[in-house]
Amino acid sequence: MNKYVIFLCIVLCFLFFVFYFPQALAFSGSGSGTPNDPFQITTNNQLNEIRSNLSASYILMNDLDFTGSNIPWEPIGDFQNKTYFSGQLNGNGKIIQNLNISSPKGSYSGLFAYISPRGELTNLSLVNPSVSSESIAGSFAGDNYGLIHNCSAINVEMYSKDNLGGLVGSNSGSISNSRVTGKLFGENMVGGFSGTNYNLINNCSVAGFINGKGNSIGGFVGNNYQGKIQDCYFMGSVSGNDVVGGLVGQNYEGLIDNCYVAGTVFAENGRVGGLAGKNLGILKYSMALNKEISLGAQYFKSENQKSVGKITGINEYPGTIYWCSSWDGMMTNAKFRKEKSKREYVSSVSSEEIWGTFGNKFCWSGYDYYWTLKDFENYQLPVFEWQTESPGDASYLNPENSAEKSKSIPGFELIFGILALAGVAFVYRKMRR
Repeated sequence: MNKYVIFLCIVLCFLFFVFYFPQALAFSGSGSGTPNDPFQITTNNQLNEIRSNLSASYILMNDLDFTGSNIPWEPIGDFQNKTYFSGQLNGNGKIIQNLNISSPKGSYSGLFAYISPRGELTNLSLVNPSVSSESIAGSFAGDNYGLIHNCSAINVEMYSKDNLGGLVGSNSGSISNSRVTGKLFGENMVGGFSGTNYNLINNCSVAGFINGKGNSIGGFVGNNYQGKIQDCYFMGSVSGNDVVGGLVGQNYEGLIDNCYVAGTVFAENGRVGGLAGKNLGILKYSMALNKEISLGAQYFKSENQKSVGKITGINEYPGTIYWCSSWDGMMTNAKFRKEKSKREYVSSVSSEEIWGTFGNKFCWSGYDYYWTLKDFENYQLPVFEWQTESPGDASYLNPENSAEKSKSIPGFELIFGILALAGVAFVYRKMRR
């Protein structure tokens, strides 16, 4: 009798282990799940099997298409149950198309719910992903503490009330060489790339339409909270209620370094700027090339929030701005305030001063390292060395060859000339000896 009871207990324990801990189940494809021999994903079902072993290594062997799937994609992992993705997924340059992502728990939505500090996503593109969530949503992850490199979210369509980003909802990890295009609709802390950033984002871009009904809305990041954004850009349209910026809504004790923005920014109530709606951190070596900053009817009814700036809407202690520039052809239906904050070498400058010479430290510091000229049909101005895609349509700058009108500058050679809205300007390169 005792042996029977013991045997029955063993069987029950085994069944409990199999059904309650699905990570013990075997992967249906090839590979052993190690970094040197990753599981090879070839089907939609095998992508779904990642949730059965969150610490393994995977590689995508071909493109996947979820067109026609009647069941929304449930994010891999569960934040509330502390089941985080801590493995590695190498997209191998492949594409996952038409994922319809929805979290049954209402938050932490994305391909992954939560990526742990050990998790890694590389070399993967999501095309036409749609995401619907209550909060903390991104196409790749709701919350990222790991490493994301060389990933793209193309033609996204997303909605979340809070912490919405085109790539991740919230970032506490490291993201590099990644980009987002598409449309995002939310309420608070909405950014084209990440809703909130606590750590590092570099060499990344966003081109699209960003709309937030609430506060802290940015073309790139909604709220940069003690994070670093370096060598990044946004081009497109940003709109929100308050604390709205072309690059970030709010920069709270964070660093924005060597970034640029182009396009339009709209705020219903004010505190709006070309780079940041509100700055309490450091802005340096960055440019606001916005076409227009416009205000809604509520702005003109308020006497307390009239804060509109080409670089920042409002700059509060300990905010510092230096070596930043803005295009003086930028339009507004209000009146730009004058910068009165702690700053060095900050001004609204003419097209000739912005585009005049690559030797101009004010606008083009570190040209040989950061900037280059590429043959983009609709964007004929300097871009980052790492950029392989055109930022987008900047036809409002009216580029036109005007080399015959150029001035001779000792020590510099002419690259090309343009006719901008504020006048003729020319781009030069410092001559090497």
